[in-house]
Amino acid sequence: MLDTKTMILMLALGNMVLFFNLSFFARWGKQTPGGEYWHWSKAAQACGWLCLFLRGTIPYGASFLLGNILLLSGFWLESIALRQQGNAKEGKTIILGGIGLLVGSVFYLYLAKIGPAISVAIVSLLSSLPYAYVGFELSKDWKSASRLRRFLAGVTLALSWIVLFRVVAVLINPFGLFANNAYQMVVFLAWYLLMLTTGFGFILLAKEKSDQRIVQMTITDPLTKILNRRGFEEVLQRSSAMANRKAKPFSLLLLDIDSLKLINDQHGRTTGDSVLETVAQVCRGLLREGDWVGRWGGDEFAVLLQDSEREQAKTAAKRILEAIRDHYVTRGDEKVSLTLSAGGATWHKGESYAMLLARADRALSRAQEEGCNCFAFDEENGAEKAAK
Repeated sequence: MLDTKTMILMLALGNMVLFFNLSFFARWGKQTPGGEYWHWSKAAQACGWLCLFLRGTIPYGASFLLGNILLLSGFWLESIALRQQGNAKEGKTIILGGIGLLVGSVFYLYLAKIGPAISVAIVSLLSSLPYAYVGFELSKDWKSASRLRRFLAGVTLALSWIVLFRVVAVLINPFGLFANNAYQMVVFLAWYLLMLTTGFGFILLAKEKSDQRIVQMTITDPLTKILNRRGFEEVLQRSSAMANRKAKPFSLLLLDIDSLKLINDQHGRTTGDSVLETVAQVCRGLLREGDWVGRWGGDEFAVLLQDSEREQAKTAAKRILEAIRDHYVTRGDEKVSLTLSAGGATWHKGESYAMLLARADRALSRAQEEGCNCFAFDEENGAEKAAK
């Protein structure tokens, strides 16, 4: 069985390897939320464990002060990094304040000449709290969290409680840093597993977020920041499949900006882009939670209305057209007015999303034949003009 001192050396070397691996990874650091904090936390922990390992070789004061200050600071920086990877944001006041509190605690233990057992208990308590905090934060939004995040939350919480158990063990049966007993073996094994869990966990969380960003980029229109055609088709396909399973109706609107080509020709592409951004913003502001809007083509938008029958969809289309008509885009002192044409269709039982799209497109063509600011539905003849 490994003794305590060997396990401390393994912790020092393990953290050192993680630090140097990331040092030679060029894309790491500022591009990854919490990346720099996590990187340097590994260096601090490696040096801290090494100082503890060298106790007896180097002066006790240097081993105790440097070892525990670096170790606890590393734990704190690692907890900050993991929280930032989980979308939390701490200011420098919290970061520096936490480190200052830990440093002050270590100096107090040394200057007050607290006995080794009590020192072990207090340091163990201070070591477990940052990881317990991380586990608690990662466990928030449990239902919507990824399986990776749930796993990391559960394991980090469990291991932090094992480290905390060392506080009780040392108070019941006092022992020093290098004592070889079952309590020590379990706790240092927990620290080793924490190093692996948080080390690989942080990298995997960063990879997961990076993958999510890439996926989001592939389904988002860069100008309007709403779904592009690919993203909207995915939503439409899912909604159609769900409607066929649960018989829940939904409606589709196709919107076309009237005279966008004329606006581009007369006022320039920048004004045309502003028109597209305005339409996207107005549509997003009018839709309910669960509804979707996407840019379907150059001057076309698509709107998916969940749990909406024909009359509800007609009301929504009229509301959008009237809201757009009340908006304008400024170009210097000139105001460029906006109108839309809209075609809609309500899902029929057993219908594919492609068939629904075709019906909505036919309705849009009929609305455009009637002129600007009109809307039509596939089930009806003719088109209706939005209120003036």
